[in-house]
Amino acid sequence: AISMTVGSGDTGSGGAMTLAAGDSSALNAAGGAVSITGGSSTTSDGVGGGVSIDAGFAASGVENGNVTIGVTSASAVTIGAAADDKRILLNGLTEAHTLKVGRQDYSGVLKKHLKFDSAQFTPPDLYPGSVYVFDVYAPGAALGDVVQASFSRSLGNAFLTANVNEADKVRLAVHNPGYNTVTEQLEQGSFVVTCTGYAVSPYVARFAVPPP
Repeated sequence: AISMTVGSGDTGSGGAMTLAAGDSSALNAAGGAVSITGGSSTTSDGVGGGVSIDAGFAASGVENGNVTIGVTSASAVTIGAAADDKRILLNGLTEAHTLKVGRQDYSGVLKKHLKFDSAQFTPPDLYPGSVYVFDVYAPGAALGDVVQASFSRSLGNAFLTANVNEADKVRLAVHNPGYNTVTEQLEQGSFVVTCTGYAVSPYVARFAVPPP
């Protein structure tokens, strides 16, 4: 085994370590690469060696160190096997500013996901064929967002629709369809609204049936 350790500090910070490859000033040449690889096993019952990268622990409990990858200069950060046949486990809160799922041309690039919860209240009685409409303040919501809504109690035979009518405002409508013969009396509950927004796609969807 090879161990590289820098000095500890008892009156100040511990020693730092920098591992860097060489720069290049030659025309059309690349800077040096840094590769860290675990050892391989050549036996029929062995396993490969692992690679661990972790930050320092703070006994004070104030804040442990951070692990930073690719923030300054990386044009791409690749994690996981290209065959998509391995598992990547993310613990804790995972934040992504933009997100794409799938390799298809029409895979949307998600750039916004908002969630809002209404206060608890009791919607009015809904007679057959009636609609209860109200607006929810939704900062960041924009025309064209994909909107979903749900109610924390049973809707019975009623159904719920939602859409952005103007910036920062989502309009919800609880419908009691005309074929229903029952007056829907909903219990006290809260509504949950989510708004998702996507980057503009370079592809134009074709209608399965030509529009009128």
